[in-house]
Amino acid sequence: MKKLLGIILTLAMILTTLSVAYADEFPQPEGGKKFEGDWAAPGGKVSIDYEEEGYRVYLEMYDKSQLTGTVWQYNCYYVEEADVLESISSSKSTYTLDPDTFDQTFGEEKYNDFDSVGQVTVFAINEEGNLTWSDGRADDVLYMIFQPIGRFEGSWKNEAEDVYVAIFWEGMSKEESFFYTVYIRRGADDQAVEYNMQGLYNRTSGKLEAKGTATTFVSNGQGGFDPVKQPEIYDAFFLKQDSDKLLYEMDKDIELDYFDPMMENS
Repeated sequence: MKKLLGIILTLAMILTTLSVAYADEFPQPEGGKKFEGDWAAPGGKVSIDYEEEGYRVYLEMYDKSQLTGTVWQYNCYYVEEADVLESISSSKSTYTLDPDTFDQTFGEEKYNDFDSVGQVTVFAINEEGNLTWSDGRADDVLYMIFQPIGRFEGSWKNEAEDVYVAIFWEGMSKEESFFYTVYIRRGADDQAVEYNMQGLYNRTSGKLEAKGTATTFVSNGQGGFDPVKQPEIYDAFFLKQDSDKLLYEMDKDIELDYFDPMMENS
């Protein structure tokens, strides 16, 4: 048993060493770093992440009037000479959305395989700093432009400061405005304040700039709390520090940690 354990530990050490060596051997290309992040157009969103040697691209388009959507997924690599991402493999699927539960029901995949000559999809950054998408498998020319929106979606908190923040992207419908919804709750019980805001990404500063109203909760003397809406308009700013840290700037700077509410409630 001890011998078997020793073999397992030795193998684990070898795999760890190989993993580190592999990462050093294939570092992320500098030119490809500008593609990472979230990008959006009215009715659509693109998320690009670097994984080992290549890039994983998730692209979704949504038609609210039909309650349908389409998802493309690509495995890409960075072509330094052309300064673009080119796909190696592609998949495409469609879904319908339940209007009551918002659950997605996916149909059969349109395709999911490696790209042959003439099927390569290309992502580039144009002179305005926007992402361009040229789909290599479209029957007709499919070319779209997406603008950077940072990466702020999710739930964030600082328990010591009694701060909870939830951020949602609201640009998936062509008929609606192009912004983030930002919900902030500070304090607890009779000291609680809730902010409901809309936020826009400032590509120059890299910050999400939010503006909106606040509601305070005042004790009603019967064991409950009554909401009192405040007349002022408030500003809040958010700056991504890394994948799990978000700096919240309002009356003071507070560092927030990313968390998954589903995991905490399970």
